[in-house]
Amino acid sequence: MMVLCLREAGERLKDSGPRVSWLKNDEPLNMDTKVGARADNNLIISEARLSDSGNYTCLASNIVAKRRSANAAVVVYVNGGWSLWSDWSLCNVRCGRGLQKRSRTCTNPAPLNGGALCEGMSVQKSTCNTICPVDGSWGPWSLWTACGVDCGRQRSRDCAEPEPRHGGRPCDGPGLGADNCTGGLCIQSEWGRTSLRPQGQSAGPLGAVGAKRPQDADAILPSFMDSVVLPEGAGGASGFVAVDYTL
Repeated sequence: MMVLCLREAGERLKDSGPRVSWLKNDEPLNMDTKVGARADNNLIISEARLSDSGNYTCLASNIVAKRRSANAAVVVYVNGGWSLWSDWSLCNVRCGRGLQKRSRTCTNPAPLNGGALCEGMSVQKSTCNTICPVDGSWGPWSLWTACGVDCGRQRSRDCAEPEPRHGGRPCDGPGLGADNCTGGLCIQSEWGRTSLRPQGQSAGPLGAVGAKRPQDADAILPSFMDSVVLPEGAGGASGFVAVDYTL
């Protein structure tokens, strides 16, 4: 770009004319590699920069007089440029098919002094698929185990119908179940003996878990046999059922 320094009648100053200097915004212009005066005293701006915007004035002087031209306004406009794209947003649904987006701004650089706006889209959208979490659910209970010497039986179930996946919740409740397989008649004492109590009566000191063992417990329990079996029908008469003492 060239800024001409002219006489009032529009004639260019000749090389042999008065000495010419340039002002920018009423301050002496600092020349550099991008802005300089040619041999004919006209100002040349080889590569316009935003900082080159301003009011330029040429000042002609000789030994007789000094004259100043009218201001020449130089406006450097800047076209807009896009910034980099942002990261993609999270999918807008917790699971399944949804949308995500990313954006950019017309700020690299921003349009200035009448420069052109950025062309193209400022927002991009894309479909997304998020795997849905699967909550766990219990399968059926297994069969009860055989009744053990501790008067109990057990059964189990698996959290596998379905198993929890992709962050799903585990099954609520226990995976193991236990039960007294004698209807409460058979209990395990703290001395390691399995005993039966009379039907219809609460557990006495010998049969209750946590009960204090009497000193004559060995006298109460027969020590001369592994088991005691009452004759058929005796349970109804005496109120007892078969007893198996583990000594």
